[in-house]
Parts: sequence; C-alpha cells; structure tokens
Amino acid sequence: MGEIGISDDRPLATLALGSCVAIVLYDPVNKIGGILHAMLPKAKETPLPKYVDSGTALLLKSILENGAQRNFLVAGIVGGGTIFNFGGELAIGKKNIQAAKAELAARRIPILVEEVDGKRGRSVLLDIINGKVMVMVSRPPILKECVALKT
Repeated sequence: MGEIGISDDRPLATLALGSCVAIVLYDPVNKIGGILHAMLPKAKETPLPKYVDSGTALLLKSILENGAQRNFLVAGIVGGGTIFNFGGELAIGKKNIQAAKAELAARRIPILVEEVDGKRGRSVLLDIINGKVMVMVSRPPILKECVALKT
C-alpha cells in the first residue's frame, strides 16, 4: 500500500485492494507500465504515493522518466470497494474512485479498464508484454480478465 511500481519487462501486481485504488498506467508502444496503490484521495501536506492525487503525479513522473511516451499512455482503475458499510465522510472507496477519475481526466489519459466499487476486495496484475490487466476478485473468488490496455 502507498507504493508505486514501474516495469518494462516483468509483470506488476498489487494485492488486497479494499477501499484502496490501483491506478495502472501503460504505454502499449514502448511496453512500459506502472501501478500506484493509493489509500486515500487527497494529500493534505506532503505528496506521497499513498494519496490518489499526489500518487498519480508521482506515478506519471516515474513512468515518463523510465521511457514511456506521454501521448501513448492509457489507464486502468481497480478497487475502491465498500468493504465496510460506512457512508458519508467514511466512504473512502467511492472518494478514491472519484479522485482517480478526476486525476486521469485532468491529465487527459483515457481509462480503458475499470473494475471498481462494490463490496469485494481485489488484486490486480499488469502483464507488461501484452498490456492485459488481470483482476482477481474476492467473495466468491473469481478471475476476471479486463480489456487489454492498448490503443
């Protein structure tokens, strides 16, 4: 949680997304991808990867520094579940989803994969070679292959 991973050759994964969201960025031309596992929607002070807003900026910076091209980037969002029956200010999953969509829209990065909300936990794997996003969903356990992140 609260981390970023970047790769140009090996698959990337993040596990146990409850109300957290994974933001996946992928350059299908240069085959470089990254995943952010963010816990909260907005940083109050220090920009850290555990926040959707500052984490998205850090993920974008990292993936571009590692050779991805801005104009080829596509995105996916996974997670943001309502694992506990909290509402209002405590509905963190929904706020994380909204923040992720807003951050990607502001950067004009199209969202091609979306597996969010609901009352399930998820884990996600990005296959760097073919751009496929695999989502493992809990209760009942199922494996869901999302549309490949390709333009």
